[in-house]
Parts: sequence; C-alpha cells; structure tokens
Amino acid sequence: MKYLYLFVSLLFISLSSSAQSNYKPGYVVDLKNDTLNGFIDYKEWENNPKSFTFKSNLNQSQPQKFSIDNANAFAITGAEYFKKFIFTKSTGKTNLNRISVHIDTNRVLDTSFLRIIIKGKNVSLYGFTDAIKTRFYVMSHKDQQLKELDYYIYYRQDDNNAYQTLYTFREQLQDLAVSYNENNPKLTRKMNYANYKERDIKDIVELINGQSSQNFEPDNVFGFRAFAGAAARFDKLTTGGGNVFFPDGTSANTVTPVISGGVDYFLNKHTQRLIFRTEVAFSMAHYVIPPTDINGGGTSASLDLKMFTAALTPQLIYNIYSTDNFKIYINGGFSLNYASYNKYYYVINFNNISTQKEAGYPPFLKYYSVLHAKMGFVINNKIEMYVSRGFSAPITSSAAYSADILFYQAGINYLF
Repeated sequence: MKYLYLFVSLLFISLSSSAQSNYKPGYVVDLKNDTLNGFIDYKEWENNPKSFTFKSNLNQSQPQKFSIDNANAFAITGAEYFKKFIFTKSTGKTNLNRISVHIDTNRVLDTSFLRIIIKGKNVSLYGFTDAIKTRFYVMSHKDQQLKELDYYIYYRQDDNNAYQTLYTFREQLQDLAVSYNENNPKLTRKMNYANYKERDIKDIVELINGQSSQNFEPDNVFGFRAFAGAAARFDKLTTGGGNVFFPDGTSANTVTPVISGGVDYFLNKHTQRLIFRTEVAFSMAHYVIPPTDINGGGTSASLDLKMFTAALTPQLIYNIYSTDNFKIYINGGFSLNYASYNKYYYVINFNNISTQKEAGYPPFLKYYSVLHAKMGFVINNKIEMYVSRGFSAPITSSAAYSADILFYQAGINYLF
C-alpha cells in the first residue's frame, strides 16, 4: 500500500507541474471590436485575469494568447463576462488583520478586465478583485464614467483596538437612485442596510434599473452529481491493556468489502475545481485475535469480533489537475460512524485447564469518528478510481484498555 501511495504522489507532482486546460465555449472581442468565437481556457480565477488563452476550435494544437494588450473583452458563455477598462482603484485594505491606523484614500491607475455583473438602462455594475481586496464599480449611462463604490475600514487613532467602517458606497448608490427617480421605500431600506457584498449591491442596482437589467452572471453556478461505488478495505484493529485485555500492540487484520454512494456539490459547475461531497458507506469487518498470552503464566485470551458500520462522510475535493476528460484530486474529510457488533465473547483460557467467556467484553463504542485522506482520478467525468486512508480512531472509552481501528481503501465509483 505504501508503494501505491508513493506512486500516486509522484504522479500528482508530475501532472501538477504540467499544463492544465479547461476549454469552454466563449468569445473574444479584439482591439478592432471584431468578435472571435471559439473556446477559452476557463480558470477559477481568484483575481481578475489580465490574460487568457483561446482556441478557435478544440483541435487547434497551439492556443492563442490574449491579454489587455490585444483584447477589449472576452466571455465564457453562460459563466463569466469581462470587459477591459483603464480605471483607478483604491489601495486601502479591508482585511481586519491588515488595515491601517488611519483611513487610506489613496488610488492608483490600473488596466484590467472587469467582470460584468449587470448591464442596465441606467446603471451597470462591475467587479474587480486583486491581491488587496474586492472592489465594485458602477457606470451611470448618463455620464459613462466608471466609478468605484467606496468602502473603508481603519483603526481609530484614539483606540487601536477599535476600528471604524465607512459605508460610503451607500451614499453613492443613493445619489444614483435619486438621479434616475428610482427612490422607493424598498430601495431605501436595502441601501440603508447594505453590506459591501455582491449580492447586496446587485439587488440595489437591479432596483435602480427597474425591469431592464441584463444579468451577466449565470443564474446558478452551483451544480451537483450523484455517484455510487464499491471498494476493498484493509482494516486493522490494534488493542492494548496488558492483563486487562491484550498486550499493547496486539492486532488483527481483515479485508472488507465496502459499498457507498452520495452526492457531489460543485461550487462552480463550469470549473469543478472545488467540490463538497457527502458520502454514505456500509461495511462489515471480521476481526479475529487468536489465543494470546496475557500474563506469561500460561493464561491466554482471544476475541472473535464482527463489526457492522454505517458511515456518513462529509469531505472536500480539490482537483489539482483538471481537463475535460481527466482530473486528479486530493480529498479530506471525516466520517461519523454508527457501529453494531455480533454477540462476541472475550475468551480466557487458564493454562488449558479451564475457560472463561465474558460476553460483550470489552464494550465497544457505537458512535465514533475517523479522519480521512484520499487521492484519486476521474476519467471522462464518469469513472472515478481512488485510494484513501482512515487514520487511527479509538472505539473504546476505557482508560484501562484500548482498541483502535485504521484502514486503507481502494475503490471505484460511477458518476451520474
């Protein structure tokens, strides 16, 4: 098993260092304002991109690179839309761990692709994120001037433990609403309590535009899929407790079949980079500890235990390598387990003279949790193969003796 983990780890490293692509239908508007239809390598950009690659068709061997130097706009159809602007951006930080002691109103000039959120008859809304923070911009169709919606957080000079927040953007939105005679109680209420969040600002801009807003965000980037599969699990039970149970390190191994199924939730169905998985699995392990010396005087003990387990495992999947037809991922999570046991006995043999059976000893836990780590790959978005490890977890609560389980697992899932 350790060699399998080593092989997969090396495979991950080599593939992670190679180029990845995720070409989706889209278009580019060049400097002549001509539209080029084709496919764009869609990344889950944390910051607004300043460059991207484009193919006129998927069979094109060498993609074309576009940037703010040779493109005015681009879009991934049904997902995200970007337009190039030359604009000023504030430099004041909003992360509470990095804010300054006084208000920072400095601005610098930048050129980048802004993400189009809304285009309306009155006001358009754009988003821009860089290493400093996320900013929102509005453009009134009366003056066609791009303006940042201002939001400041800073520590007060008289008390460095307290910070001040200026919701300047609320006043800016209020002025826009008044200029278009779109002031009403619902709009006023939203502006009075709006946070500097996309959802809040988007709602306000839509109200200012009335019924004419064109939403450039997909209605729902979330997605899901179901899966079912089977696996083989190597289980190990390790016990301890000396004369009370078994000598420390006494163990039993078994190979267990596992059946499982569940649902994957995509935070962005277009990129499928980060996935939240909920999985339910069922297994039966049979542990046998043969007669084992427990006191050195000829007394031995044995145990024959069957363990039936149902596990609910929430987990996060991150695709470290992703193309349309092949993905490699790492996975972490924990399982909440419910276990039931056969009618087992702790059997003590006194020097082959007499035998004592103690039913249900020791009492094992019905509920316990296990940390998981997994790595695997997906072929054609249908077949998933993986190896995983469940780290050592106690299934007893006594201070006098111990019983811990761990496992290694290899399996295959079919994705619906």
